[in-house]
Amino acid sequence: MSIVLIKPKIIIAVVLFISACFSGCQNKRPEEIASDEKVVARVNGYNVIVADFKTVVNPYVEVGGEVLNDKEVKAALLDDLIIRKVLVQEAQRQGLDKQKPFMREIERYWEQSLLKLLFKKRSEELARDIKDEEERGDAIDKWVDSLKSKAKIEIEEGVLSGVDLKKLRENR
Repeated sequence: MSIVLIKPKIIIAVVLFISACFSGCQNKRPEEIASDEKVVARVNGYNVIVADFKTVVNPYVEVGGEVLNDKEVKAALLDDLIIRKVLVQEAQRQGLDKQKPFMREIERYWEQSLLKLLFKKRSEELARDIKDEEERGDAIDKWVDSLKSKAKIEIEEGVLSGVDLKKLRENR
């Protein structure tokens, strides 16, 4: 069992912000989906599709405007994506993707993504009945407390007391 130190209200705020950022990626027309699957480059046999390229460009859309359609800007952004793919392939060639630290990092990312989806879903459910954000946050806190109280939790005090948290700082 892992200890979550972040308050649900903070998580909700982050989830809502992230979901707002990604809301522009939904409701695509079929022809947009088809064009997103077109191959824009190949890197050692790996297809880089338009959707991959758009993901890299997305953070610049707000500030870049029309400049993003400039041929040189597109080429530079694509080059950044290609470099990233080459580096990922090199990391895989070296077996870094099979090492325990990487697998733990993937697990943490998976958990955070799953939590984000869960809190987003619960927040949307509550938003139908509760309009005030603070009340919704309180309702989510109660929901989390309810889930925790129903869970079968066993804490190994001996193991917990033997964990030296000061060493974490020293090992960084």
